[in-house]
Amino acid sequence: MSLPPFSPKDGHSGLVECIVDVLSWPITQLQPFIHVSEQVTLPYNIFPLEDFEADPNRAPFYNPRDGTCLFFSPMHRAAYDGKESELRVLAALHEDVDQLPVGGATTALFLSLIGGHRNIAKWLLDHGADPAAGACVGALHAAASQGYTDLIDRFIHKDGVDPDFQDKDGATPVVYSIRFLDNDSNAMRTISRLFDLGAKPNIMFGNFSSWTYGDLARSMGREGLADWLNRRADPTLNYTSEYALGRQTVPDVESLGYIMVGVQDLDLGS
Repeated sequence: MSLPPFSPKDGHSGLVECIVDVLSWPITQLQPFIHVSEQVTLPYNIFPLEDFEADPNRAPFYNPRDGTCLFFSPMHRAAYDGKESELRVLAALHEDVDQLPVGGATTALFLSLIGGHRNIAKWLLDHGADPAAGACVGALHAAASQGYTDLIDRFIHKDGVDPDFQDKDGATPVVYSIRFLDNDSNAMRTISRLFDLGAKPNIMFGNFSSWTYGDLARSMGREGLADWLNRRADPTLNYTSEYALGRQTVPDVESLGYIMVGVQDLDLGS
C-alpha cells in the first residue's frame, strides 16, 4: 500500500509545498528557503506497531490510526511526492540528501519509498543517500512496506543494514510487510526474502515481548498469512520440503523457541 499525496486540506499550512512549487526561481533566490521545516499530517499511520493495541488478554488487537505527524523540509516534500526535477534543484543548492528536517526524524529516502516512488529512491541512492540514516526508522522498513525486494537485497547486502533493524516502537521490516502489503502472496514473497537474508522468523515483541508475527497477522484477519508465519517460525520443521508437500499443520505456538526482544511495552488501555 502506498500513501497518497497530501494537500493543504489535510490540515497543514502548505508552506513547504509552496516552496517546492517555486523551485523554478533563480537558485540565488532559493537558498534562504531550503531548510524551512513544518509539521504536516500524512493521511495514514506509517509506524505499524502503533496500529496494534493489547486486548484484556494482552493479545494484539488491530486498531489502525488515521494519520502520522511528521516534519518536512522541501527535500522531504519533493521526495514524498516523487518530484525529481525539484530534487535536482535542491541538489544543485548542495542540500544534503540525508539531512533531517528541523524537529524531524525521517529521511528523504524513507519518504520516497513510503510514497511508492522507487525511481526517486534510486535517484537519491545515486546521489549518496544512506539507507541506514534516520533517527527512528530506516529505508529498509519502507522498502519492506512496498515489497521492493531488489532494494531490500541492496540495503542488506551492499549497505549492511540489519535485516531485523527495529524502528522507534520495535517494529522490524517484517512487521512493515505484514501491516502494509495487503496481498498475502506479495507479503509472503517479501518476508521470505527478508528471512533468506537473515531476518529471524521467531522474534517476539510488542506488549511484554509476547507477540509473534503470526499474532499480528491473525489480529488483522489474515489467517493464511498467520499460519504461514507460524510455520516459518517453527525450528522443528524443514520449511522448504514441508511447504512443497502442501502440509499446512500449524505447530503449537507455545512449543516454539522464540527469541525475546526487549522493546517498549505498549499501553494496555482500560
